[in-house]
Amino acid sequence: SKNENGYIANNRSNDITVFNKKTNEIVATIPVGKRPTTIQIIKNGQIALITHESEDGLWVMSTKDNQIINKIPGIRGGSFNDTLNKKIYISSVSKYVYVFDAVNLSIIKKIKVGGVTYNIAIRPDGKFVYVTNWELNEVEKIDTQLDSVVNRIPIIKYPNGITISADGKYAYV
Repeated sequence: SKNENGYIANNRSNDITVFNKKTNEIVATIPVGKRPTTIQIIKNGQIALITHESEDGLWVMSTKDNQIINKIPGIRGGSFNDTLNKKIYISSVSKYVYVFDAVNLSIIKKIKVGGVTYNIAIRPDGKFVYVTNWELNEVEKIDTQLDSVVNRIPIIKYPNGITISADGKYAYV
């Protein structure tokens, strides 16, 4: 069945709010560990990925019954972006970008980028991921076939947000 719910991370109350997108009514409030920050819905709405500002890591939740089905330690904070290849890239306010297999629901690679990563964007064709590196004042370009950094782009101090133009020609930081 189609998931008609929306999800809000409540950072200070250590839970997420589930609401019906048609009626805006709250369906549930679910405890999900310390300081949840970002939620990504995958697998046609059946799975929610939840990152935390704390050391609670990445949690995988079934949206069918709102039950946590896996907890992956070591990933702190972060933002998501997925490719056409069924891989999800997670920046984690650390020196790594994690590659998550959306089919098997597990981390398949840890890409060392050095410095503190913040936000992440993907080219529309899925070939490259760009991650802002706040500590090194640069943007890392990651090849999604190799899952490795192929270029470091120097930039202004403390880059944070990033988005890619619809045609994939420009990154806005």
